[in-house]
Amino acid sequence: MTAPGAESDDGVTVQGDRTVTVADTPAIRDRFGWDAREFAIHCHSGRVIEARWRGVPLASVFAAADFAPGTTHVLVTARDGYEVCVSVLDARAALLGFHREALRVRNGEGATLGTPRFLAPDLESTEAVRDVDRIEAVSVPSGATPHEYATG
Repeated sequence: MTAPGAESDDGVTVQGDRTVTVADTPAIRDRFGWDAREFAIHCHSGRVIEARWRGVPLASVFAAADFAPGTTHVLVTARDGYEVCVSVLDARAALLGFHREALRVRNGEGATLGTPRFLAPDLESTEAVRDVDRIEAVSVPSGATPHEYATG
């Protein structure tokens, strides 16, 4: 049986000029670090989901994946194919959350918080992707919108 907030043991592929796989393992924790942070996800329905998450800070993972100098965004893809394109500046402050604790839900009931979860300060609720499968460096050309790169 899997503990709540630890629904998946699959790794997440992070693609830059190199490919890095991130999973909840001692080797990954040693290589990239492990952190605990509070995040609030503000849903468009008015519901607010607050939780303390533990996971891998993504800045060091991005460095290991060797993102190209022109990288402007990351394309975050869930296992079900849902995608969002997030500014690389926001993504560098992100945590790939593998475990959640101290869950609080305001203005609604229940919460679907599949892991691993892409979390960062000030993300739109649609950008806090659950069940992350892949994170890829992309360069959005001037005049294009990040939404053109995502299915979300």
